Amino acid sequence: MFLMKQLLKMFLQSIVLPLVYRVYSYKQINDRLVVFADSQHDEIPFSMRKLYEEIVKRGYEVTVYTQDNSKLPFGQIILSMIRFMKLYASAKHVIICDYYLPIAACKKKEDTFVTQLWHAGGLMKKFGYDTKDDIPSFYRGNVFKNYNLVTVSAECCEDVFRRAMRLPEGVAWATGLSRTDYFFDSSYIKQCAEEFFLYYPEAKGKKVITWAPTFRGKASNPYLVGEEAIMELQDKLGDEYNVVIKVHPHLDVKGRISNCNISTERILPVTDLLITDYSSVFFDYLILGRPAILFVPDKEEYEKRRGLNVSFSQLSAKIVIAPETLESAVQEVMQDFSKYKRETCYQQYMGACDGHSTDRILQRLKIS
Repeated sequence: MFLMKQLLKMFLQSIVLPLVYRVYSYKQINDRLVVFADSQHDEIPFSMRKLYEEIVKRGYEVTVYTQDNSKLPFGQIILSMIRFMKLYASAKHVIICDYYLPIAACKKKEDTFVTQLWHAGGLMKKFGYDTKDDIPSFYRGNVFKNYNLVTVSAECCEDVFRRAMRLPEGVAWATGLSRTDYFFDSSYIKQCAEEFFLYYPEAKGKKVITWAPTFRGKASNPYLVGEEAIMELQDKLGDEYNVVIKVHPHLDVKGRISNCNISTERILPVTDLLITDYSSVFFDYLILGRPAILFVPDKEEYEKRRGLNVSFSQLSAKIVIAPETLESAVQEVMQDFSKYKRETCYQQYMGACDGHSTDRILQRLKIS
């Protein structure tokens, strides 16, 4: 099934979608048209939302073209891609935050500016062309073609993104990540707290621990590691703590695991301790300056199979490999986290995220 999907993608990218774009290429570029496109969500993703709000304020003609392809039959996905190519042929700006095949499926017009906001900050697990887990070696066609700007969270990320996405020099740029501006907004932080305790009043007065792991495997067949130890954590810690489980949507589709319906980005501001693994949520959480644990029972295996861009020793977090030591690690970290130099780690991997990232991106896009 995986091989068949990849072959179909290659056929679409190399033959079908370029032909459709050519048919609509007679259309003139609309200098006021900005298209936000995504195939992972039914509504505009968090990574796009701040930039979307700011562009709408400026009176541009904004089109949101989003849908979760995992919920749709393949024929409907193809039709959606074809409709997008019509928009693509006349848009001044197209903005994405994940893999989006139609973007790379033609030689785009020079006047169309494609911005990849990407959904992950910092440097954690390998991605793109740096790992076969994302793009198999037999795949023909650059899935990151046509990008004019890729926004990254710090200067140290630029070379890694350029290699992983096979980008020309100067495309990956440390503007900071637009979405992280929310974490510098006191009103956003307050709203998140009010929402969380409205729906989960039993958590008031307790220390909130959030487990937010990445998924392993393919999106079509994801799995978790360490779930049993997390499930036992609440009983071991007692009433002083409230353990929130928030797994990747790919995992909840296979069977509900999360015990909280609020989005991860709105849980982070109320989280006193984050437990994650290879997820980039760790880097977003650095902005809030609170303690984190990297719970990685499969660390050796994961490093060999997928690979990491950084050594865990460089990250300001307690590393836990043995599940039976997780509860004692939580107690240790909550008592004293001063030895973990979060400010140093933040500056290294998220230093361009200072609350003004969206402004810098808008300047780069020449949107005023």
